[in-house]
Amino acid sequence: MELELLDADLRRLAREPGYRPNGWGASEIRQFFLVTQCAVAAKVEGDLYAMRMLRLRPHPEKPRMSTVQLGAQHRLTITFNDENSPIVARFTVTVVGTEVHE
Repeated sequence: MELELLDADLRRLAREPGYRPNGWGASEIRQFFLVTQCAVAAKVEGDLYAMRMLRLRPHPEKPRMSTVQLGAQHRLTITFNDENSPIVARFTVTVVGTEVHE
């Protein structure tokens, strides 16, 4: 699966060794890398749901969107392309307690 990191902090985290976004703990960074590695290895969206250790939760109102809790403060939102497109997962991050409105 191809990933698209929509957040600048996520792009820096993925590309710059030693980078630590403001307010992120070590466990949240480890969880982010676990999720991205699993997403790259996945062939289809269902592969990610089958990896129960990720605790991927489908969005109740948006069928192509899911979330993963990275830690106490951050939630990773994953948006998948529609079924007719190549599989791409778009990642954004939100602070827990805030919602992303599209």
